[in-house]
Amino acid sequence: MDSQGLWQSYSMVDVSSYNNEDNNDDELQIRQTFSYLDQSQILLCRILKRAYILVDSEALVFSRSRGKALQNDSAWEVVVTTADDLEFQIEEAFFAFGKIDGMTSTVSERLVEHGFLSLRDVNRLSVLRFMELCGIDEQKASYVLQEIAKALK
Repeated sequence: MDSQGLWQSYSMVDVSSYNNEDNNDDELQIRQTFSYLDQSQILLCRILKRAYILVDSEALVFSRSRGKALQNDSAWEVVVTTADDLEFQIEEAFFAFGKIDGMTSTVSERLVEHGFLSLRDVNRLSVLRFMELCGIDEQKASYVLQEIAKALK
């Protein structure tokens, strides 16, 4: 799956799911700060409290300065990136996830679709949340999370 396909998957999953009223002010502020962009270029990963802003290389510096200012006023991490950079991060995530014993391609895809692009991101999940996101049983979720913790040491 390419970055555009994953980007659309992120938008469908994360923007419509996991609605948390506590985040609405921050989400609105993020969308208003980047109102000059098409809203499909703004990915809100509510679980991680991370916003990915997809811009072209000409808008990168301007958008990053706006993102940095916004991040200072918000509990959210704001990542301003290009499509090429996002695609590279996604490829790196699949590579890292693929090294983990017990991690299937389906689980990797679900994690990436929800904005988890590193082992450190996944390591923040509880077993229950990991099970919910990936559609796996408790034993497998626990095992994979243990393997991730080992890999991070």
